[in-house]
Amino acid sequence: MNFAKFRLERVFIVFTNTEKRMLEKQKNILQFKLLEPRRTIINSRKREKNKQKHIESMVTSIFDLSNSFDGWGHKITVAVEHNESRLKVLSYQNDELLKQAGMLRKKMLCYKQVLKCDVMMISGRLRMRWIFLGDADSQLFMHVGIWHELTSTFFSLLEDRLIGTLIRSADFSGTID
Repeated sequence: MNFAKFRLERVFIVFTNTEKRMLEKQKNILQFKLLEPRRTIINSRKREKNKQKHIESMVTSIFDLSNSFDGWGHKITVAVEHNESRLKVLSYQNDELLKQAGMLRKKMLCYKQVLKCDVMMISGRLRMRWIFLGDADSQLFMHVGIWHELTSTFFSLLEDRLIGTLIRSADFSGTID
């Protein structure tokens, strides 16, 4: 009986150990089932807070970018308006310079024509004198011819210089800072 009692106690101990393990497992399962939703809720709240912070920082960044773009847009608009006004002023000045150059060229051509007429008239008179008087006035006629060549050369140089000035002013009229 002693042996049977020992065996029964041993079976009871084994039964209680397995029962304890089963109870421990069930307890762990129940704790897991109870604690897991809490952890899930806590984690989801943390994620929501993180998302909210992230969204707030994104909105702040977008707002800052929007403000900076507005500032840049204003600066660009001011620069474009300034350049357009400078273009108008420079175009007007260029047009005026071209008009003045045209008027000067016309004046120069008129003076050149008047001078040619005067030289032709003088040379015609000299020819007539030379025909009537002979070799006495040939020296004077030669001086008038030299004078005619000098004035023609002067006016052609003046015309070339004026045309060069017109070309340079036309070249500069296209450049705007």
